[in-house]
Amino acid sequence: MKKLKQIPRTLATLIFSVLIISLGFGAFTVNAVTPAQDEEVPSYVDNVKAYPGDGEIRLTWDASTDNVGVTGYKIYMGLSSVSQVGQSYDLGSVNVANVLEYTVSDLDNGTAYYFAITALDAVGNESVDYSYEVSATPEASVDENKGNPVVVSAKALDCETVLVTFSEPVKYPIESTNEAFKIEDIDTVQYIKVIEVSYAKGDQSGLNLTTEKMQEKSQYLMTVGSDVEDKYGNAIVSGTSDTAVFSGTACEEPTDPVVDEEHDLIAPHLKTVNVTDSTNLEVAFDETVVLPEPEVAADDDGDKPIIDPALALFKITDNNGVELEILTVDYKDTGEVDADNNPVFDKTTLVLKIAEQKSETQYKLAVTGLEDEVGNATDGQGFSSVMTYVTPQFKTDEPPVETPDTVAPEDVTNLVADVVDMLVNLDWKASLNSAGDLVSQMLYVKTSDGTYDQGQKLEDSAIDYTYKGGVEGQTYTFKVTTVDDSGNESEGTVVTATLPTTGAGIGLLALASILGGGLIGRNKK
Repeated sequence: MKKLKQIPRTLATLIFSVLIISLGFGAFTVNAVTPAQDEEVPSYVDNVKAYPGDGEIRLTWDASTDNVGVTGYKIYMGLSSVSQVGQSYDLGSVNVANVLEYTVSDLDNGTAYYFAITALDAVGNESVDYSYEVSATPEASVDENKGNPVVVSAKALDCETVLVTFSEPVKYPIESTNEAFKIEDIDTVQYIKVIEVSYAKGDQSGLNLTTEKMQEKSQYLMTVGSDVEDKYGNAIVSGTSDTAVFSGTACEEPTDPVVDEEHDLIAPHLKTVNVTDSTNLEVAFDETVVLPEPEVAADDDGDKPIIDPALALFKITDNNGVELEILTVDYKDTGEVDADNNPVFDKTTLVLKIAEQKSETQYKLAVTGLEDEVGNATDGQGFSSVMTYVTPQFKTDEPPVETPDTVAPEDVTNLVADVVDMLVNLDWKASLNSAGDLVSQMLYVKTSDGTYDQGQKLEDSAIDYTYKGGVEGQTYTFKVTTVDDSGNESEGTVVTATLPTTGAGIGLLALASILGGGLIGRNKK
């Protein structure tokens, strides 16, 4: 489908013409043209997700923003990933209305499809960058979307753990768990804080809530928020099976929430990505993960370099699809030692040494093939193994590189010329001076058949000027420009004015006007 053509907005043109005829005064014309055109593009489309079905894939995304308003979206798709500048999606694109989901149909089951989305405004401006790419494979056996998930039950496993069971597998917000789950003591009407959430082993339809200490035999009301969704993006509906009542249990006889490992079918869940500095990340999971052992490979020279297969499990890309090199992957050192004086490592958190990241830049981390202790591996596509993060402003010992200033201050506006006798009074509205570097203004003058003079320097705060010494009957063009401390000068704002013609001719004309037009009336008869 062709890209929408950019349609210029209507140019608002305002023309003033004033003709003054009186004794000792002349005529002048002032013209001002004000164009207006929307050239700002919509923002980047974020949080794109793909849900496969039978011969179709449903896409969802967050709303983009625009200075005037987003009117639609463009969905690009192909049979291969687009990761380099200049590449394009081989299946083209389709424009959709201003919606936040769209189902692409007539697809081949078993074939992987890749998607990226941009936003459009009313004049055809399009987001500069693609969204992050998503991929899905339609399958005939994909479970049907059965609607919104509901809470089936809640049970206290011990005085600090609650097992919540849902009607289907769900996903939950990593960073706002205390907002997504509310536990209220029915008798005291006091809330119990939810400290941590994790999947119950063996089934993503169960969640273990780690809480503050609860009282034995007290009745609690557990409420789940709309941030909890199923894999289709259907959210828990408030007031519709989003609550469950359970009784507190004793701390002395806790029930282990972990099911036997032989029933564990769930891959590690990516919880957080912490940027420690420009070349190091801490990546945390909801359970212990197992790094593959390094391998030894002989080269042609007989050397035996060490190959770390863990490096291939992680992929980090920026907004342009540029991939960062992974240098090392290790477990996080806790700083403690065991009884044999060996360092103790946190095997739920990995430290990635990577190529240098840019400051204040969004990156995407995908983890593929990383296993837990029973062999469940991440897929590198679902919400549990892909996460975006934004780097902070990194400190640097190098002095900042100064970019030459090539932009002049904004022009003055509302330039008006007022002719009084043989004087031209100019006044205008000061420049916006958004950069704060305006140091002076220049006034240039030319006649209708000449060129601009060398100009006269004005103070940076000047908003008016009186031009003297003009010739009667002559038309003059005045131009006011702005100058910054780097010498950049604006194009300028222009106005024209015509000085009056004095003498018998204009005097008689004015006198005739004063006498009611009698002389001219008689000649006409």
